[in-house]
Amino acid sequence: MVTQADLDTVSGLVVSLVGKRVWNVRLGIGNFVTMEFGQQLTPDRFGQSYGEWYLWLCGCEWRIDQIDQVLIAGEDSRERLKAAVQILEGRTLLAVSLYSPAIDATFEFEGGLFLRLFAVDTVEIESWKLFTPEDKVLVVGPGSKWYYARSDIPRDET
Repeated sequence: MVTQADLDTVSGLVVSLVGKRVWNVRLGIGNFVTMEFGQQLTPDRFGQSYGEWYLWLCGCEWRIDQIDQVLIAGEDSRERLKAAVQILEGRTLLAVSLYSPAIDATFEFEGGLFLRLFAVDTVEIESWKLFTPEDKVLVVGPGSKWYYARSDIPRDET
């Protein structure tokens, strides 16, 4: 189970996103979603450009709510997902809240929009990743596990 100290540490890393505008919100494979925060960086050797912060929803269920209404959930049709994730584009992040017993998260955006993340695996699948300007990555999941390490070294080599 995740402790309050874990939640506080992870929150301390994620809170840096608050006040930043989200851009380049994209639906990837399945219901994976990626989004950028902060300034656009110089394109990498493959010509791909990222933000200072890069959030990847890679193994969690997610939902976008507006105040008290569900707008879209991660298992809706691909056509609906592709259109719906764009509602976040250009919005400023106002707050991030984390919850136990797993490290579930709610990202609150302007306009009364809430992106809610839910862990779905306790053994193998990482829920979400946040790449930081320090060339590190916060990996949340599976379950209540998490780590923060260099993003250029596979976890089993650290």
